[in-house]
This record gives sequence, C-alpha cells and structure tokens, in this order.
Amino acid sequence: MGFNPAGLATGIGSLPFTEPEEALELIWENLPEIPHWPQLPQRGWVEGFVFQFLSPLVKTGVLTADAAAGRAFFETAAPGWDRRLTEFYELYLRAQEGDRDALAEFAFPPEAAAGFYAFLEWVKKKKTPGKLEGPGVSEAAEAPGALETPGPPGAPEAPGAPEALYFKGQLAGPLSIGFALKDEQGRPAYYNEQLRELIRQTLVLHARWQAQALWAPGRPPIIFIDDPGVSVYGRSSYITVTREMIAADLGEIFRTVHEAGALAGVHSCDAIDWSLFFAGESAPDIVNLDAYNFGESLFPYAREAKSFLERGGVLAWGIVPTSEKAWEESGESLLEKLTALWRELEKRGLPRELLQGQALITPACGAGLLAPELAGRIYRLTRTVSGALRAEHAG
Repeated sequence: MGFNPAGLATGIGSLPFTEPEEALELIWENLPEIPHWPQLPQRGWVEGFVFQFLSPLVKTGVLTADAAAGRAFFETAAPGWDRRLTEFYELYLRAQEGDRDALAEFAFPPEAAAGFYAFLEWVKKKKTPGKLEGPGVSEAAEAPGALETPGPPGAPEAPGAPEALYFKGQLAGPLSIGFALKDEQGRPAYYNEQLRELIRQTLVLHARWQAQALWAPGRPPIIFIDDPGVSVYGRSSYITVTREMIAADLGEIFRTVHEAGALAGVHSCDAIDWSLFFAGESAPDIVNLDAYNFGESLFPYAREAKSFLERGGVLAWGIVPTSEKAWEESGESLLEKLTALWRELEKRGLPRELLQGQALITPACGAGLLAPELAGRIYRLTRTVSGALRAEHAG
C-alpha cells in the first residue's frame, strides 16, 4: 500500500462526551480527511475495552465481567472452565473459517460502542452520488495521501463523506489488556499463556470485523492498535516479556488488518524501544508516538526509523499535548517543536523531505478524560499544525 500523508491529521480515539453527535461534530470539523470513530469512556465502564473488544469472551463466560462493579477477571479454576473454553474456540474456529455470523459475534455490542455506530450513520448522511473507479477506491484517490491499493471485492460503489480519504478505527492492544486483566488469584493474564492467547485471538477477529465494517462506507480503513502496555518491555520488573512475545501478539493483529485491505498502525504514549515496530514482515504501516513529551526517545532509533520510512512506513507525530499545556501552546509553537525534532533527526541521517512526506499529525494521546473545552482546543491545534505542514509541502 502506498501511503504518503504529507501532514494529514487524525485522532487517537477517545473524546470526553456522552453523546456521539458532539464528538462527531468536533472530529469532522477538524479531521475531515481521516475522521475516526469516537470512543466515549464517560458513558460508563461498558464503553471500556472489556465490552468493546472482548465481548465473545464475556458471552461465553470465559471472562467474568461485572459492569456495575467495574471489574472483570478470568476464573480459570471455576467449574465449567473447559466447557466455556470449548464454546469460545468453536466460535473462534467458525469465524476463522469464514462464517460471517460467527465473525459478527466479535463485533462491538451496540451499547458498548455508541460512537462507532453513530459514526457509520453520520457517514451515510454525508453520502453523495459518485461511482468508484475500482472497489474501495474513492473519487479522492488522486489527492495527497490517498491510498493507491484498491479495497476488497464487494466494496460499495458510492462512497460517503466525500471529503474523507480514510476512515480510522482503533482497538486496545494485547499487552495493555493482558496486564489490566487478572486471574482469580490476581495474577496478570499476560503471564498465563492460555489467557494471553485468548486475548490475542479475540482481538485478531475483532480487528478483522472492524476493518470490514469501516470498508463498508467506501473508504480505506486505518486501524490503530493502542497499546501503551508495550512500555513494560525492557524494564527489570518485566524481564519475562520478550521482543518475540510482543512481535507475535501485535504482529498477528497487523497481518489480519492487512489481509482485510486496511492500513495498520500502533500507538504508544511513552518512551519505548521504537525498533520493536520498525522491522519484520508483520510491521505496522504507521507508528504513532507522543512526540510532545517523548519525541527525543526516537533519536536512538534513527537508523531503524529511516529504513522504516524508506520502505513506505509512516510516523504519526503526537505533537499536540493532551493536557492543560494545550492552552499554553499555539500552532506556531507546536510546529516549531516538531521542526526542532526533525532537525535533530536530520543530523542523524533522516532527510527532512522524507520525514515530512511520511508524517501524520495527531494529538499526543486520547482526550476521553479531559474537559470538552480542552478537547476542542487540542483538535483545533491538530488541524492548525496539519494545515501548516500541508501548505509547506504543497509549496
């Protein structure tokens, strides 16, 4: 897939609203080329990762979840565990073999992802006449940043939201979930090979379903795996978490997204070993970092980053702070901060043209727990920085 965003902008996912329409208005006002569906954590615990992404585990009883109490855990020693596992794996295998009804069980429950379904309805309302040149290819295919590869067979002929080039989705990552969920004895699920596999397999099929659902309105999807849990790698208290484990867990999701005809991205809002994502057959297309707080963490991996960009990879620069600091910044100050990072990378062998041509602009992280006014400020700053970069690139 050829993806040269040259400063296009998108968001991370969460916004601080209880009604989807407010979130969608903010998204479309500021990120019309790559709008994302909004996660709305302030609607309650049901909008969290357990019910959004692990619903099949909850339905089959493999994962015990209590929305009212805000807790979920695996009861591996409880009576009936083997029976519940069998039920899940029967569903999983049917979905893997192409059973559409089985795959639909890995979808968002409507009550757990109001923003996703409202996003699809929003796109339908924006639908305009027009015939595609090929399945999944929009009239905007010639615009800067447009995806060159057509989508899967059966994509609709008349796309929605004519200003959009892509539709972005997201899901929580296996490390973050694996360390957040515990077994009945309080041990992280990630350390239990069977539980880790259950989480990964569920996320893999959800990613497939979400990519297909976002293809339906007629734009190529971008699916980000949000996994700040990757930051445990290399820490002395997590020495059993290996590079191979991370590659296996995330790589299978990336491959599934690619098989669905979508672009795969990964987001982590910490200073991590970025080389984890820059090489290998299952590498993502987009690597998103909190450039405002941790941009310098990329410097030790400049050589790997250059190879990644030269192969067509994209760096998504989270240059807009998702904190009160956003009130202190302007589009000009943030652009200067980004430019300063790029100057340092130029000294390490990355040409400015390559950095800018393969750059996305995003907020540093999600905004779901912030004040609505602050979220609006963050999205407007993201639009401003993106607009300045795109104007410079076009010139």
